[in-house]
Amino acid sequence: TEEKLRYLAEHDDLTGLHNRRALIAHLAGRLAPGQAGPVAVLYLDLDRLKSINDHLGHTAGDQFIQLFAQRLRVRIGCLGMIARLGGDEFVVVPDQPMSADAAESFAQQLQTMMRNRVLISGELITRTVSIGVAVGTPGRDKTSDLLRRADQAALTVKRSGGNQVAVSTDDMSLNGAFRNDIELHLRRVIATDALFLHYLPEVDMRTGEVLAAEALVRWQHPTRGLLLPDAFIGIAESIDLAGELGRWVMRTACAEFSKWRSQGVGQDATLRLNVSPVQLVTDGFVRSVAEIIDEFGIDAGSVCLEITERVVVHDIAGTRGTLEGLKDVGVQLAIDDF
Repeated sequence: TEEKLRYLAEHDDLTGLHNRRALIAHLAGRLAPGQAGPVAVLYLDLDRLKSINDHLGHTAGDQFIQLFAQRLRVRIGCLGMIARLGGDEFVVVPDQPMSADAAESFAQQLQTMMRNRVLISGELITRTVSIGVAVGTPGRDKTSDLLRRADQAALTVKRSGGNQVAVSTDDMSLNGAFRNDIELHLRRVIATDALFLHYLPEVDMRTGEVLAAEALVRWQHPTRGLLLPDAFIGIAESIDLAGELGRWVMRTACAEFSKWRSQGVGQDATLRLNVSPVQLVTDGFVRSVAEIIDEFGIDAGSVCLEITERVVVHDIAGTRGTLEGLKDVGVQLAIDDF
C-alpha cells in the first residue's frame, strides 16, 4: 500500500509519467553542489492540442496525450527522466550532462521524431511540438529558475508559430518579466480609462477628404507609459482575452463613429477595424458584430473589418462560415498584411 501511494504521489494519472513533484525532486538532486553538470532541461509544449479537444472532444485529446507520452518513452528510454506537468506540457531531463549546443541538437532530433501521424477516432492527426531548452550548473542554478527559463524559451517558440526549438537567453528572461507584468495588468484594464483608441486616417491626396479611419488601440500603462498593440495583443490572445478586448475596441470605435456622424463629420467615411485571429474563430463573433452595429445605428456598409491573410489561408474551412456570416451582416471585408 505504501509503495502504491508513493507511486501515485510521484506519477501523472493520465500518462503514468513522472509528475511535477517528482521532477522537482529529481532536478534538485541533479543541481546539488558537487554533481556532474551541466544539466539540460527540455520543455515540450504540444502545438494546437486545443483544436483536437474542440473538434473531436476531450477524450480524443487525452488519447493523443497518452500516445505522445508512449512515444516519448520509446524515444527517451533510459536516457533521461520524462515528466508531464499537466495539459499539453512535458519536460525531459537527459541523464547525460549536456552543453547548450548539445541540448539544442538533442531537442531538434526529438522534435523530428515526435512528428508522426496518429489515428484517433478514425482521423489521422498530426501535431508538432515546441521545445524550449535551458541548461543549468550544479551548485549555482535553482530548480525553479531552470524550469522557468525553459518554459520561457518554449513560449518564445509558440509565439513565433511553434514547431521549433529555442535555447533560453537573458533576453528571454527580460521578456518573460515584461510579459508577466503585462498579463497581470491587462486583466484589469479592459473597459477602463487606461485603454483608448487612436485613429489613422486614409486621405484623398487630391481633395484632402478623409475617406476612412482605422481604429488602433493604445494602453496607458501605469509604469511603462504608452504601449502600442504589438506589446499586448499577442498576450491577450494567449490568455483568452482577445475576444473581450476586440469587443471593447469595436464598441468604443462604433460609439465614437456614430457621434462624429451626428455632428456632421465623416458622413461618407469608412470605419476600419482590425480583427484578431482568435476573434474570427470564436463562437458568436458574427452575432456580436451585428449587435454592436445595430446598437449604435451605423450602416453596416460603412464598417470594414480587416483580417490578417495568414488566418484565412491557414484555416480556410474554419473561417469560411464566419466570412460568409459577416458578408450577410453587410460589413466590408479587407485582407490585411497581404
